[in-house]
Amino acid sequence: MASETPGDSSYEAPFDPLKFPSDLPDLQKELHQTYSELHRFAKTLPWPLESHSGINDTDRWRNVVRPATEGAAPQDAAEYERLRQDLRRLAALVNGHRHCAKCGAGDGLMKARQGLKHAPGAIPAKEGIEVVEAA
Repeated sequence: MASETPGDSSYEAPFDPLKFPSDLPDLQKELHQTYSELHRFAKTLPWPLESHSGINDTDRWRNVVRPATEGAAPQDAAEYERLRQDLRRLAALVNGHRHCAKCGAGDGLMKARQGLKHAPGAIPAKEGIEVVEAA
């Protein structure tokens, strides 16, 4: 009787949720970069993208005071929305990836998602800082 070994054509290695297909770390890296870009860009915009008369609500236990604003320029609002759309698209691609479906629900998927965030190639390099991958 033939044994099933890695040399046999019938042998299939067990599924490893931490062995990612090459496109998945790339998608995770792009997702992280898009999130960072959106976050940096949002800091430069007024508090609502639309024109608003402001809020001065000091009757609550936590005061809410926001100045009136004309809102963001149309091109800035469009860029913000483009980045949000890209972020949603990338999140759907990462979370709906065929590899994630193979992980099943529960601990396997959670460990795979956490592992992906630290996988080689999934972490963008910071400007001026060399990122050293763990061995």
